[in-house]
Amino acid sequence: VLGAQAQNEYAAALASAAASAPRDRAPTLARARELSRAGRPSSARALLAARLDQDPDDAELLLALAGLERAAGEQAAARRRYNQLLAVGKRLPRQLCERAELGLLSSILDEGDPENAASVVESRYGSLPPSDPRHLRRASALLRLGRLDEAEGVLQRLIEASPPSRRQVPRALRARALLSAGKREEARREFALLV
Repeated sequence: VLGAQAQNEYAAALASAAASAPRDRAPTLARARELSRAGRPSSARALLAARLDQDPDDAELLLALAGLERAAGEQAAARRRYNQLLAVGKRLPRQLCERAELGLLSSILDEGDPENAASVVESRYGSLPPSDPRHLRRASALLRLGRLDEAEGVLQRLIEASPPSRRQVPRALRARALLSAGKREEARREFALLV
């Protein structure tokens, strides 16, 4: 654990690196994380926004800023950034695309707009092949929306279409859905398959 002086020196070094290397996002992201952990999320957002003025298409910076906006309850701003990222489409690395999709969906769910959330879930995940692991996200969202039977069906199809080595997580989530729906005996059977 760093002492107060060492933390201040570390923060100053990060700030200096962020200012001196405008094309390298790592110091900016590290400084934003440090500010956020120190209880200064508005300063972290300002730092990322200033850096995005220099490089408005940096996906990592957009994703970090969207996450901070979402945490601050600024769902509309976060959704705009997530949608901006997703508009890039195939040019965005898959991992970043998945993080943006999850952020967008979480932001909509946080706002408590179940119809919009259900629409986004179906438009993003409804046409995926049954074995696509992103159905876990779809099922989680459906569970959060209280659509237990739909979530259970999505998970059952994912389990059936997946190789045995990839069935544990969907089985556990399906067991949770079954328990939530009051189907205790079916949930027990699903849990037994996890062992």
